This record gives sequence, C-alpha cells and structure tokens, in this order.
Amino acid sequence: MMVKINRISETKLAVTVSDNEYKEAVVLKCFYWYSKECVVDFSKKEGEQYEVVLTKKEGEISDGLFAYLSNKIKQDLYDYKLRDLVQDETSLIRELLIAKAFANSDDFDNPPPGEVSDPVGYTPKY
Repeated sequence: MMVKINRISETKLAVTVSDNEYKEAVVLKCFYWYSKECVVDFSKKEGEQYEVVLTKKEGEISDGLFAYLSNKIKQDLYDYKLRDLVQDETSLIRELLIAKAFANSDDFDNPPPGEVSDPVGYTPKY
C-alpha cells in the first residue's frame, strides 16, 4: 500500500500514505496546495504511514469529484516525489553554481583560452 484514499463522510477524504515510499516533506508539500479548498489535517500514524484528512470547506465531495481527487492526489504525490529526487540529485551542482557566482576572483570578462568555434558557423563576439 503506497496511497490509499477513502471517503469518510460527504465532505471528508482520508488519505493514507506509506512513509516507506514518500518523505514527510513530499507529503506536506503536496497537500499544501489543497488548503485553498479544503482544511488539511496531517498526522503520523503507527505502522509507518501518514494520514491526511481533507475536509472540503464548501459543498460536498461528489462521486465525480472523489474520482478526480483520487487521481490528482496520486499524481501530485508522484510529482513531488520526483521533484524531491531531482533536487537531491542536483544539489551539488546547484551549490557549485552558487559558489561560483559569488566567488571573489573570476575571469568572466576574459574569453576562454584557445580557439572557440562552432561547426554550424556561429562566431562568438567578445
């Protein structure tokens, strides 16, 4: 079980998410975007899972809306998990770029050593 979604009343959904599969930060970032339309209650349950209860602020959760939210929640969790993975894998590059940008001694004003050429005919101007 990675994600389990149940309707617990006409205005509430309970979403159970495995913490083996998703980090807490990923779950929190995902459900933050639901707070405009729903009250979001987040808790850590026993048995390595997070529970998120979404209570719709206005109106009911129809069958169509339930089906839509079920698919959207799963897609959003996957999206934020992928974003987290990309962020982890590129953090070193990001840190190097920031360090380079704020370095005191740089030669950005000088052209690179050697001959710069392009096989399609682009001629850089310095």
